[in-house]
Amino acid sequence: MKLPPTSTVSRRLLPLIFLGMYLCIARANAQTESILYDFSGGGNGETPAGGLLGDGRGNYFGVTLETQTTFGTVFELTPHGSAWTLTTIYSFRGGNDGANPNSTLVMDGGGNLYGETSFGGNGKSLYCNGGCGTVFQLSPDGNGGWTKTTLYSFQGNQTSSFDGSYPVGGLTLDKAGNLYGTTLNGGGNCSLSNVGCGVVFELSPDNNGGWSEKLLHQFLGAKGAYPEGGVIFDSLGNLYGTTFEGGPANQACFYGCGTVFKLAPQSGGSWMASILLTFNGSNGAYPSAGLVLNSAGNLYGTTSGGGTGGVGVVFGLEASASTWKAIPIYQFRLTAGNFPSAPLTIDHSGNIYGTTEAGPVGHTSCPAQGGCGVVFKLTQLNGKWQESTVHAFAGPPDGTAPFGSVTIDSQGNLFGTTGVGGTANLGAIYEITP
Repeated sequence: MKLPPTSTVSRRLLPLIFLGMYLCIARANAQTESILYDFSGGGNGETPAGGLLGDGRGNYFGVTLETQTTFGTVFELTPHGSAWTLTTIYSFRGGNDGANPNSTLVMDGGGNLYGETSFGGNGKSLYCNGGCGTVFQLSPDGNGGWTKTTLYSFQGNQTSSFDGSYPVGGLTLDKAGNLYGTTLNGGGNCSLSNVGCGVVFELSPDNNGGWSEKLLHQFLGAKGAYPEGGVIFDSLGNLYGTTFEGGPANQACFYGCGTVFKLAPQSGGSWMASILLTFNGSNGAYPSAGLVLNSAGNLYGTTSGGGTGGVGVVFGLEASASTWKAIPIYQFRLTAGNFPSAPLTIDHSGNIYGTTEAGPVGHTSCPAQGGCGVVFKLTQLNGKWQESTVHAFAGPPDGTAPFGSVTIDSQGNLFGTTGVGGTANLGAIYEITP
């Protein structure tokens, strides 16, 4: 298996290499940032991955990469007065059941949850070590429990199949209930790897009660490779996303610094791919996350490297009648947060929130990572974007390394996870109040 040298998979699964069903943690009302839940291993999991999904009723859902006895979990975090209760609603068993869920969940109108596991499933490709990954559904059973169904197992590169492998970017639902996403590898041979440079896929319910997969696009390297983030829709039904590598090779990036792509639906069911932005190092490099769309139809995203400081940028793409104009928003620096790898979040006022894995450099609690990571905010003032650090994580007992995005509730409170940190240094769920 070939993965990009600094891929999201390798970063998010690093704790796997190195390294009670209910628990209540009191809310620290006196603090701006408070830890709602400390992961301590065992049945409730460790190493939360991705962001949190709110159900609109104050509950939050998320995933952990692993536990001491299973291959990851799906959990629900529920408020009870001044405390929070975490319930594990599913534990993965590995093998055909799937292993290591790695991205933010989505929910349909019926309350069903959908997600991905990076590994596991029944894919038998020689290039998939431990399975090529799955897409799963969790449905309320009416008795307070959940029923899990594997909707699809990726097959990877095989003689008879050029399917995708290793889904890590998360899913998107359309109004008809179809699921869309990306895989990091698979999709046939490409110019950068014989295990494939990744695909964009669609999963649709079929007439037999199952789900059918359709490959919408296969990346070939020169015009993009290794999509680590998911895809999003605009109002016209076009899909947008990023690739971690690909595009023209240059001195900054031997395999290309990555791209922003668009897939436009065509008559007959095909999709036309186009490149909206190619990264070259100075304008960013290696986008690890997908994109967000604001109310004006502009796209925003991050790169995990590049820029003047070499530690990532926030970029924008402004829509016009016939083209897209790239807009530099913010360049990270070592004295603040650096290495953003999660999707951005936009509030009702148009402010942008995000997280960085590390920074600021010099933070004594996390010297190895160059800082424990931050939550940042970008506010537009007189046409210019101003960055501020909402919270700099301090390491245990505070969180460390927020790999996932932030979720904003109706009161403007921010919720998210850190991959490590917390009292046991196995990850935490945090809230930041205005």
